Amino acid sequence: MPDLNLPSALGFPGPRLIQSLVELWSPNPANHIGAQILPELKWDMPFIEWDELAGVEGMTNAHSLDADVKATIMEVLKTYKENPFYWREVAWLKESDLLTARMMGSLNPKAGMQLYMRTHKSLNIRLDTRREWCRWQALTGSLAINENGVKRTLTYGVQAPSAPSVTWDTVATADPMADLQTYLALLDGWSSGNARIYYGRDVGNALSQNAKVRSLASASGFSKELSASNVGQALVSAMTGDIDSMQLYKEGYKSSGTFAPFIPAKHIVIVGNSPDSEPIGHHVTTLAVQNGGLANPRAGRFEKTMDKLDEKGKFGVLVGENSVPIIKHPKCVIKVQVLA
Repeated sequence: MPDLNLPSALGFPGPRLIQSLVELWSPNPANHIGAQILPELKWDMPFIEWDELAGVEGMTNAHSLDADVKATIMEVLKTYKENPFYWREVAWLKESDLLTARMMGSLNPKAGMQLYMRTHKSLNIRLDTRREWCRWQALTGSLAINENGVKRTLTYGVQAPSAPSVTWDTVATADPMADLQTYLALLDGWSSGNARIYYGRDVGNALSQNAKVRSLASASGFSKELSASNVGQALVSAMTGDIDSMQLYKEGYKSSGTFAPFIPAKHIVIVGNSPDSEPIGHHVTTLAVQNGGLANPRAGRFEKTMDKLDEKGKFGVLVGENSVPIIKHPKCVIKVQVLA
């Protein structure tokens, strides 16, 4: 009797190879800046608990010999305990697709594997997109989900000052440098070192056409013609000592044919540094039974195959994770609308 375990018969990967593929999969950090700001942290619990930390205030007390040492209370602004969001989706390969792959076997014995790998890659790209979207939702203050029967909102206490009195799309008279100095001052006492600034294409175009920016760039010796992609470099050169970097971030995703940038089009995001030199937060993945099973669940993304054809003649590839972004130092982040 023929073997009806189609993944084996068609040369599809087994559980060990699948797990290796998952562990080797990683997005390009050059494309996903949010992964640098909120790197992944695997948390071996089904939920996540963290403290929102205040800036470190004051200095060590003076002390007299033989006297009791004065106690100091390290301030915690708020303690959170949250369940993760549960992200997962399955892609079904039809029986006809599997049979076609098998029929091509004499010409291309790896056809089944290639079909699986294309599906694997597409689902992981979608999960990476979700991860990056979550990070930037957190960095801009609120992560709200209302889809597929899930309705939930998490808020993050990032700083959100008012828009400048003259928004930056008023290119003749707006003063982005003065506005940035005002916003950067909000990090004093919360953040250490110089900040990083991220902006989208619309903000970059407005800055590159701004009269004061163009004049300052010329005076500081910036020789290139200003554009959305390099105007941040020009401002860093002109404002030496105030910011580490100012970078165009144009990544996003398409939904129903419409492109949605990760950074809201009219905003900038300013990111400082935590006083303890640790990341200001993380993208936390929590335990999932799909990783290791009930006996040994693990944190991180997972991938499984429905390795028997069901009654409808389909073969499934499941990808997902249980995760939530956290920000331990929200006052190190500023989100501000700069365009009208």
